[in-house]
Amino acid sequence: MSARALRWSRLAVVALGPSVVPASAQALEAPLSASVEGRVLHVQACRGGRCTTTDLELAAGLGPATTEPLTLVNGRPALLVEALPTGGPGRFVVMVAQDDSGAPRELLRGFIDRPRGGDDGATRVLLREPGAGGVDVSFAWRSSRPIACGRHVLSKSQRLDPRELAWRPAPTRTLAAAAAPPVTPAFASRGGAASLDGPRLLVATVATSATADGPSGLTDGTLERGWAESADGLGEGEVVVMSSSSDVAIEGFELVVRGRGEAGATPRTLLVYTDREAFHVTMPEDAGAQPEGTGYVVSLATPIRTECVALALEGAYGARGDVVRIAEFRARTGLEREGFEALVSRLDHGGDEARAAEVLLARSGSLAVGATMRGFDALGPAGRVRALDVIESGSCAETARFVVERLVGRGRDARWDADGDESLDALRERTQRCLADSSPILEDLLLKGLDDRERGLAGRELASLVPASSLSVLPRAFDGASPALRARLRDAVHAASQNRRARLALEGLFTPAASEGRSRVATLELLRALGDVALSVPGAATATAELMRGADFRERYLLLQPAARFAGRGDPEALRFLEASVSREPSAEVRAQAARLARGVPSLKPALLRALGDASPRVREAALVALAGHVEGVEAPQVASLLRDDPWPFVRVAATAAFGTARLDESTASALVGALDDRTLAVRLGAVKALGAARVSSAADRVRAVASDGRLDTSLRAAALAALGRLCRQDDASLLYKLASRAVAPELGYDRDLGVAALAALEELRPVDRAKELLPYVRDPRTPRELRAILRRVVEATGRCGA
Repeated sequence: MSARALRWSRLAVVALGPSVVPASAQALEAPLSASVEGRVLHVQACRGGRCTTTDLELAAGLGPATTEPLTLVNGRPALLVEALPTGGPGRFVVMVAQDDSGAPRELLRGFIDRPRGGDDGATRVLLREPGAGGVDVSFAWRSSRPIACGRHVLSKSQRLDPRELAWRPAPTRTLAAAAAPPVTPAFASRGGAASLDGPRLLVATVATSATADGPSGLTDGTLERGWAESADGLGEGEVVVMSSSSDVAIEGFELVVRGRGEAGATPRTLLVYTDREAFHVTMPEDAGAQPEGTGYVVSLATPIRTECVALALEGAYGARGDVVRIAEFRARTGLEREGFEALVSRLDHGGDEARAAEVLLARSGSLAVGATMRGFDALGPAGRVRALDVIESGSCAETARFVVERLVGRGRDARWDADGDESLDALRERTQRCLADSSPILEDLLLKGLDDRERGLAGRELASLVPASSLSVLPRAFDGASPALRARLRDAVHAASQNRRARLALEGLFTPAASEGRSRVATLELLRALGDVALSVPGAATATAELMRGADFRERYLLLQPAARFAGRGDPEALRFLEASVSREPSAEVRAQAARLARGVPSLKPALLRALGDASPRVREAALVALAGHVEGVEAPQVASLLRDDPWPFVRVAATAAFGTARLDESTASALVGALDDRTLAVRLGAVKALGAARVSSAADRVRAVASDGRLDTSLRAAALAALGRLCRQDDASLLYKLASRAVAPELGYDRDLGVAALAALEELRPVDRAKELLPYVRDPRTPRELRAILRRVVEATGRCGA
């Protein structure tokens, strides 16, 4: 091969600028020297007193040129001339050597370090490396990025033969750090038909060139795709990069060259790179002549661990321009022989063994994901966490049902608590990412799940993930559901109704089209679930009114809550229903619930007052609770009568709270004072609080007596102390300060409770002249922090008495 034939193509050769390399006397005596004149490079070679000159044209737009004498590895003299272009990247170089006759021989001429066109951006580089007795010179195309596991690839290399002064093809190699180990020779051997359905470690990610299918087929476990380079030539230097994992030891490699129906060139030699190693692999034969699926094995002397594997083409069997193909490339780890089921069981083992199994399963595609899903329920907690990471590698279509079923508790025991299981976060995240596949499955489980737990959790997740569409499915789930499941479904409907994305769905919830075929049970549960939201939903009031007509006992009871909401808005039918439920409903349970829900509806107050005389004590209690804080002067005697005479303690307790903060007449106040002697502690406690809330000053002495009586229950005495503050009894300040001091240093078990109650009273009174008595306790670091805060508030209070 001649030097002229290697001159780089499409080189623009025009005149050089005025820059000149001067020739000295010593240069004329050197074996090789050069000078520039115009656009011509004059090269002179001298031997034995005879000199020969060769003129070479140079490119335009170059800066000053430099010359560098070289000695090739066989001692032959050579000269390198370099010049930088005045615009643009790269360097223009000319290299000449003295041939056997003593004349100058051009070896190369053109630009280096200038990216070529196309997507790869590779640059031609000139390499000068130390050799035996001189410099070893080669040039190659250098990849623009360190694609070969951190190395730049040098492809289509040519090495100068210093004896013949000819360029010879050189192996593809990489540029690595000086400390990188040398390339290790390796030999592939035929291994029979390859087994492709086991676990695999490598995943092809990127290639310097590839046909339309890309490089991923190289590691997909089939013979249908593979990787085919698409560069000019015979694929020399083309690289495909695969991700690996250092958690798994690699014992060797296996490749299948000839896939199904593929034809073309096949590799003769390959380079395999890892993070730290490089192997030069020689194939034993032309694999294209062997049956489809023939496997070849490359064994390694020592197992390696790496995060990256790169495969580079070098020599090939075939004609120039043929496409070089490789059907499959795999790492041999020793674990693939176990099969997927065995690897799944290893997920429970822990340590490096479990991590290696997880990595292999996650990289092995659908078969591994399917095996992991089948073995999931047999794993322990730690194994399940790893298994979920494996399942995450599968597609939405193949994993959605498994993920959703585990999200709603499939395979869990009866003691499983969904709210306390943090592993559900990963399942929920996966479900959301695969929403198109997951939503129909959630709907199916909501309506047809194995048990109430599955159906209830499916409803909850559906309402959270797709609130709008869930409102069209959840109502159908109420029919035939158990009470416990209906409660869960109501929670789901309520959660969905709070989401602003469900606003349009809410507006259509009670349209004729949506309501057609909906049972009374589903409509009732839907209204209960919506809560206050129902007030703004079109058609909800009409649906409530329709249910009121012909409702049975259960429906009448459950309708009370939605009816009360609409009654509060003045809806006539709801008001009539609620009033009838308070006054004329045969069931005492319904009357009591209706009375409780009638609170705050002014037009129903007469019905509540009538209910104070109801035969059922629970109805009387409910009416008192509903009237609390709304009892006026003319109504107080009726409440006071219940306080004095009702035989049921819980009714008398409700009566004490019914007065609220209203000013009481003498008769009513007398009833409260009399209740201080009630045989039931809860009634006495309620009476003390009511006297304080109503500020019945005439009862102050009785209240003080209760507070001072050490024989009485501590909670009653504490309530009485707090009431003294509401009654503005400045005369009792001494007692209150005495008890307050005991809160700081309690001697008896009840001192702390009584002291805190006394402080509450002092905050109401706040005698200015005595507030300083508490300051030492505020400043004392031994005073408990929470008590110091109360003391500080009392000291700084302005009091409410007299306001």
